[in-house]
Amino acid sequence: MKHLKIAVLALLFIMSYSTAMAQDEENNTQYREQPWMLTFSTNYISIIDGESENYIPWLSKLNIGKSIGKGFSLELAGSINDITRPWGTGDDVTFVGLDLNFKFDLNNAFGETGWFDPFLYAGVGQNWVGTTDGFGLNVGGGFNSWLNDDIAINLTTGYKKVNTPTDFGICQHSLGLSCRFGKNDSD
Repeated sequence: MKHLKIAVLALLFIMSYSTAMAQDEENNTQYREQPWMLTFSTNYISIIDGESENYIPWLSKLNIGKSIGKGFSLELAGSINDITRPWGTGDDVTFVGLDLNFKFDLNNAFGETGWFDPFLYAGVGQNWVGTTDGFGLNVGGGFNSWLNDDIAINLTTGYKKVNTPTDFGICQHSLGLSCRFGKNDSD
């Protein structure tokens, strides 16, 4: 009889622990799936084979993203930068990029990593270099380091292939703060 009491107590303990863990995982899932993220950052660009590297030390990139589920999100990103004498000739020009990226949170592939939140992205965009504009393709990756439930330090690096009369590639790196917000639908 003593063994039966111990077995029943152990079973009750395991069941209560499992229920508590399930509720905790449900809360974490709801938290991770906050549908919106806003990122403010500064960016550095380097034109490949263009002998031009440029950095603006103030807010020069803004991203807004919306979770679409299962670790995927859509992101609209805009950036501005000055380019000093692109391709070694001509005047200084302004670079403006507007991109639509499809982003994947790598935690969904490899498991939860706590405060470290790596991602990959790919997308398309429109880019202006001075008065010339062109369509671009983007690929890259980065990570968020969560400081608390809603604020993170964001580091992103990527490559853009831009098609203008002078096709060129850009490496773009950014460092900033991300904020996630919003509520899930409870349907």
